[in-house]
Amino acid sequence: MKVFLFLLAGALAGFSIAILPAVSLVLGGCIVILLLIRNYFPAGGRKFILILFLFGFSLRALFATFYYFAALHTAKTQTTYGVDFQPDAGIYNNHALYLAHIINGIEVKDEILRDKRLDQDMEVSFAEFKGTNPPMRWYQYDDFVRLMAAFYSWIGYSPISVKLLNCLFGCLAAVAIYFFALKITESEFVAKASAFLVMFFPTMFLWSITGLKDAPTTLLFIILMYVIVWLVSSEGSLKKLWLLLLAMALAYLIDMIREKFAPALFFGIAIAFIFGIIKFCKEHKFFTRPVFALTSILLATVIILFLLSNQHFRHLINYSFYKFSSRQIASVTDLCSASVYKIFDNWVYTKAFLRPNELSALSLLIASIKGWVYLFLVPLPWQIDRASFFVLLPQQLFFYLSIPFIISGIWQALVKNFFPVLTILAVLVVIITPITLTEGVIGIAVRHRDMFTPFWLVFAAYGFYFHAIKNRINDNAKP
Repeated sequence: MKVFLFLLAGALAGFSIAILPAVSLVLGGCIVILLLIRNYFPAGGRKFILILFLFGFSLRALFATFYYFAALHTAKTQTTYGVDFQPDAGIYNNHALYLAHIINGIEVKDEILRDKRLDQDMEVSFAEFKGTNPPMRWYQYDDFVRLMAAFYSWIGYSPISVKLLNCLFGCLAAVAIYFFALKITESEFVAKASAFLVMFFPTMFLWSITGLKDAPTTLLFIILMYVIVWLVSSEGSLKKLWLLLLAMALAYLIDMIREKFAPALFFGIAIAFIFGIIKFCKEHKFFTRPVFALTSILLATVIILFLLSNQHFRHLINYSFYKFSSRQIASVTDLCSASVYKIFDNWVYTKAFLRPNELSALSLLIASIKGWVYLFLVPLPWQIDRASFFVLLPQQLFFYLSIPFIISGIWQALVKNFFPVLTILAVLVVIITPITLTEGVIGIAVRHRDMFTPFWLVFAAYGFYFHAIKNRINDNAKP
């Protein structure tokens, strides 16, 4: 039976490679990952993760391939969405195709462009490569598109390969969350449950079979948080330094794929490093020495006062919040429908643009709180007015029901590993808060919050484990 299965798998792989040579790269990566899991994964979860990875990747690849070949026969999908059912992914794909032609020095003809509305983007791409325009970094023409273009120029135009790579990234996110959950909860059950939930969480599954940025970004975020936990809990200054450099490299990669994250990411890493130093000092009882404690308090006070009194720093903060708020206002005013939500007062949305300092700190705080609520709770039941939102209802109900377990899981995790968990929560707040001030479209909010969904799933699984399983085991153990 095993020989037959190996022969069948080899035949299928050979057939796929013959039709789409670029698929060999993805299949090769998949085989390498399976071998690494088989040989180096902890024995307790090895078999579970192997089966989960194989099943999760096969299911994703099946959906992605089926839709891709079905879409090849749909003209609208080819031209407008770039053989993708997600508009943004289609535009990334189209721009990458154009850039790949430029990189390889191939003339782009009308029959290749197909969509005449994107001619202007093509001209911009040519001008930038020839050096006649300054480098441009805008929403649909960024480093992610450049990476995709380099991939196409090297291996050939193959959108299905990008989707299959995303399938691989989506499955790796489940493997990474296993290690993260095991590190902060020290529970094999929670680690397995978290991996299963991340592997098959509906919207995360959906994003990972498209050409969107979400799957690689989510994977890198999980790895970054795992490194941060290491950074806080590790011993030795040299090891902390290497982990700090690794965290900064991961932050740079995340900013390459999804722009405008850099300030929040590096600020979050700085917080993590400070928490690590505090934990180190606490364990070595430096705080019990009066001179050291007094010096630390005075130094922190001087730094805070300097930043607050520094005009450039205050201007940077004001300008950042102005940009965040302006993006949210633009999103709402451009799409005046039930698919948007407001976090500011109505008068703000009547303005063409927002100036720095036009909103008070209290208004921004209230808006951010509203943004947090909306970001994780939309679409609200009364906002479900279309089929796509109705499909989200079971997932939303699952999240609403899991909120008590999330809160309990966070509390229990803090009790078990105070500094690492507190650091993770602080970093998440720093990274997510700017997003709460920029989002205004429900569909985009659902996508962007899924970058952080794995962490809430870990805490929900830990809360469920603590109340429904661990307590029952303890009760049964009593005489």
